[in-house]
Amino acid sequence: MAAGIFGFGAFQGVLWWMTMNMATSAAVGLKVTAMGFDRSGNSKYFPTVLAAATADMFSNIMSYMLFWIMFYNIVYVV
Repeated sequence: MAAGIFGFGAFQGVLWWMTMNMATSAAVGLKVTAMGFDRSGNSKYFPTVLAAATADMFSNIMSYMLFWIMFYNIVYVV
């Protein structure tokens, strides 16, 4: 929604999506790291920190595009 409200076009919108995905992955990675590790150095709840942070990273692209285009049209076209 933010990309549409800010008026981001084609490349800017995709760059925004990638930036927000990376920021969210970093936050999830920090949270998993803060939950602690077992004696062998593995995460207590996830196979690896990277797997937890990047799980389903690309599965939300169609929802992102839907709301990006919809809010862009609501704010700038209608």
